[in-house]
Amino acid sequence: SAEDATEILREARRYADELGVSFHVGSQAMKPTAWWTAMADVSRIIIAASVTVDIVDVGGGFPSIYADNPPPSL
Repeated sequence: SAEDATEILREARRYADELGVSFHVGSQAMKPTAWWTAMADVSRIIIAASVTVDIVDVGGGFPSIYADNPPPSL
């Protein structure tokens, strides 16, 4: 939960020389809104924890394109 993540960040910051957050939006996240939403969620958690985060790793990569699942127009 967001509450658990906030508490974990606070506790980790006490001990970590560098603090990072890593998450995976989804292997087939083709719409930019999925990434914006995930970044906004992580931002809220970091702000709620009142910590400085050194690294944010959004994980994943470019989705695969399948014949029956074309990517949306940007």
